[in-house]
Amino acid sequence: MEGNSLAPFWLGAVLIFNLVVGIGMNIYNSAALTIDESLTTMTTQEIEAFNIQFELYEGKQTGSQVSSLVARLIASASTFSEEPDRVPTVDFIQDSELASKKISVHAVYNSNSPSDLEVYINNMSIIKNSIENKHTYNISFSYSPDGLINLVTIDY
Repeated sequence: MEGNSLAPFWLGAVLIFNLVVGIGMNIYNSAALTIDESLTTMTTQEIEAFNIQFELYEGKQTGSQVSSLVARLIASASTFSEEPDRVPTVDFIQDSELASKKISVHAVYNSNSPSDLEVYINNMSIIKNSIENKHTYNISFSYSPDGLINLVTIDY
């Protein structure tokens, strides 16, 4: 008879244990979701910091400044190769009569495969080698809906 009086106690203990475990799992899942969201979405400050490294070159720039911009774009592509949204497409158009060679290059990277990154960097190298220091180029940017630079246009 004494053994039967402990049954409600053990039933209560099991229910409280299940309640504590359930609350703990809920807290863990909420925290994990918050951490995942913070890792995948960029803050306004992160977007501004990303953009400012390129926006310094906006407008009319000398060939050597454009070469520096292209070098930054190549470095950024290598750094953010697993985040294609952070690798801007680059359109380079050099078709002026004053240019020693006419060229048009479209460098785009929209996946995170190593071969696509290689093609992008090769196209960027073609652009860099085509820039003539004696000329002045016009640099302009387009932005994605979330505010990141997604297109860099370089023309002469």
